Amino acid sequence: MLLRESPLLDGARRARRLPHGVVALIVAALMPFVASFLSVPLLVFVYRFAPAILENEIGTLMLSLLPAFSGIFFLLWLWVRAVERRPFATLYHYPANEVWGFSWQRVLFLYGRGFLSGVGLILLTLLLLWVLGVRISLQPSESPWTQRLLLVILVIPAWVVQGAAEEVLTRGWLLPVLTVRHGLGTGLFASAMLFAALHVLNPGVTPLALLNLFLFGVFAAWYALREGSLWGICGCHSAWNWALGHLLGLSVSGASVGGSLLRLQLEGATSLTGGAFGPEGGWGVTLSLLLAWGVLLFLPSRAPRLAG
Repeated sequence: MLLRESPLLDGARRARRLPHGVVALIVAALMPFVASFLSVPLLVFVYRFAPAILENEIGTLMLSLLPAFSGIFFLLWLWVRAVERRPFATLYHYPANEVWGFSWQRVLFLYGRGFLSGVGLILLTLLLLWVLGVRISLQPSESPWTQRLLLVILVIPAWVVQGAAEEVLTRGWLLPVLTVRHGLGTGLFASAMLFAALHVLNPGVTPLALLNLFLFGVFAAWYALREGSLWGICGCHSAWNWALGHLLGLSVSGASVGGSLLRLQLEGATSLTGGAFGPEGGWGVTLSLLLAWGVLLFLPSRAPRLAG
């Protein structure tokens, strides 16, 4: 199947009115900031009336991720309903009588496969770093492993929302709109560039980190187009961040996310370890993404096709 024939693009093709590519890029760039602004009243309320929530790592992480990223879903829903005049579910591809393009069993399979792929990519990155000479050591932790394991499990929903919000915005909405209006090359390049640009203010960001974010954007777009939906790449994206921060205790795009099952320390050249930005700022992630993209190129596509 050619990528430009992917069912993921069908929703944009059915829209009554699609914005020009420049407008779409501006809207996509503004949405995360507007969503964060909309979450301020809730954060103020919690700080004023329920400060105990902020005294534990789970509460802090939930408040830092759920309100703002949930706001992206809300703003996208408003946009596609009011401007493009199409159902929000078309961002996932939505034939009649099915759940966002697939049966529930298929959804769980695709999401689960994507989640395992995300964890696998992080483990592949560690293996590559070790092969390249990076010293990986396990640091002691003061809390019992059962407590750490519980935390790791409880924070999964926050990362599920975070990963899905970024994917719906960049690969579910922006990529199809740009592709339908201006061609596949423009859609792939511009959506990946915007994804990287949205992280440009993160702590410790470097040119190599931005390159890796761009490569992840291309990989994610390729994954979603070949699969014909967002379910798999949503799982992959969420698992990537969750495994990096909470399984291994490493920085996620320059941010320390709190408690983790393990606390790994990487010692080696900054160009490999990523320095303050974490592994996503090093060549290990570059290589793992290129390998993953190579696998996608050779695997047969099994995206569903619509009749008529």
